[in-house]
Amino acid sequence: MRQWKRVLGIVLAWCALSSVCAMGAESTVEKRDQESWKGTETKLMASHIAVDTTVTKYGVSWYQPKEYVSYRIWVDNTTNNSMRVTITDPQGRIRTFSVPAHGNKSYVGNGVESGTYRLSFSTSNGVLSGTVRVRVSDVALS
Repeated sequence: MRQWKRVLGIVLAWCALSSVCAMGAESTVEKRDQESWKGTETKLMASHIAVDTTVTKYGVSWYQPKEYVSYRIWVDNTTNNSMRVTITDPQGRIRTFSVPAHGNKSYVGNGVESGTYRLSFSTSNGVLSGTVRVRVSDVALS
């Protein structure tokens, strides 16, 4: 019986010692991880859909708020011809991109100014069909 008590005592001592060592190691790792995150800040992105409509000969426009520095234009072209998309910014500067027939394409503007932006659409035969969406964001988009 004494032999049994001695073995049990040794096993319990070993378990207690290994638990203390594991806890110490875990707190060291946790502290190191906390140190590596010091001074970092998580910022949530604010964005919303400013335009979600069909492509028409009248085009679309949206207002880019001052606190929103980026936009993403997505166009789905459902025609048989390539579609030319023209972006006019608040200062009258023009940018263009093309969307292939039965395809879609995105265009991103970062570091943009606030104001009213206008999109116009054209194809070689004048037939327009598809969808356009514009998302505005307070952080740079890719």
